Amino acid sequence: MEPRKESEKRPSDPPDLTANHDSFTLAIFPVSRYLGDAALQQAVVELADRGRSDIKPADARALLPFHPLGQEVLKEKPDMDVYCLLSVYGNLVRTHVVVANGVARTNPPPEGYVCDSCHARGWLKKEFQESKLDGANIPVWLCPDCSKLKPEERDVRF
Repeated sequence: MEPRKESEKRPSDPPDLTANHDSFTLAIFPVSRYLGDAALQQAVVELADRGRSDIKPADARALLPFHPLGQEVLKEKPDMDVYCLLSVYGNLVRTHVVVANGVARTNPPPEGYVCDSCHARGWLKKEFQESKLDGANIPVWLCPDCSKLKPEERDVRF
């Protein structure tokens, strides 16, 4: 069976299974759906646990029942708030993408510059840690006090 041409692919199709890339997109989900769907989060946890250092394009099939958005959506919509699940050198990474008026920002600081752990306002530092929600490597925005704590001591809920 021949793979479809790029123009024939549906948004729900997994990435090209013959591709051999160091990084690729597994799935894209609206933030509200991702954070509100425990079954989806569990599927991502299982994916992260199963392939902690060896996630392949074929693993995207496990996420198809949750109807991820196609990559074309990122180009078409002028405003959106999504999580992109990526494999970077075989590791699961969750990236927050916010598109406003056609301008995209990745991993933007939270509104009002509020610490993700203690909720203090002010200057924040971006760090990366493993998510308690799905096991993905995620950016967290922390105040100077919380950035001194070990990741397991922080009160980051996602």
